Amino acid sequence: MAAADNLRTVIELPPEVRTQFLEHMRTHMTSLDNVIQLIADGKLKEARVLARSEMAIGQGSGLGRHMPREFREIGLSFTVRRTTLRE
Repeated sequence: MAAADNLRTVIELPPEVRTQFLEHMRTHMTSLDNVIQLIADGKLKEARVLARSEMAIGQGSGLGRHMPREFREIGLSFTVRRTTLRE
């Protein structure tokens, strides 16, 4: 990919925050994989419970204060969608 085509945004974080953030995102991805599998298996109630319990933004870790406003808004939108999973 050419640098001009790269639309990603680099966020500079202190090393300890970066480590914590990446760990948190890996946990989210594992949880998302599990939610998708439960949905594929027709287990919507279990998927909803898992999403609500394991995919809460930040879970009080304070990582949001290091993120640009646009990223915090994306995260909030994700949380709203996660909490509205229906049976």
